[in-house]
Amino acid sequence: MEKRILSNAHEIRANKTGDRMSVSGYAARYNVLSHMLKPGFKERIASGAFDRVLATKPDVVALFNHNPDQVLGRTTSGTLRLNADKVGLAFELDLPNTTIGRDVYESVKRNDLNGCSFAFALGERMDELSEED
Repeated sequence: MEKRILSNAHEIRANKTGDRMSVSGYAARYNVLSHMLKPGFKERIASGAFDRVLATKPDVVALFNHNPDQVLGRTTSGTLRLNADKVGLAFELDLPNTTIGRDVYESVKRNDLNGCSFAFALGERMDELSEED
């Protein structure tokens, strides 16, 4: 299995209703070429790439900077909601009333934090390599 991290999300928004802070946007977008990855290639996520795994209702955890000590939410608790649509993998995240939750909310609101990344593992023969101009 191979594990990679891509950064290609856009349109991250901060929302506040009463005391409830949340962020939403896209964790991944379909058919968008990534920035250059090591060892010198770019990736594109195919439409529908998340459909099969989302149907299994996986336990997905939202972390700040991929740090397991900085949990922001998770699907099994209902604080992270994922939806694959025609654009990509959309998310809504209810932030905790913790230092890191408030910091993330403020940073997204100020547009200092304006994207996110996601980690994933590919099974054998789950990727395809082709060259483009």
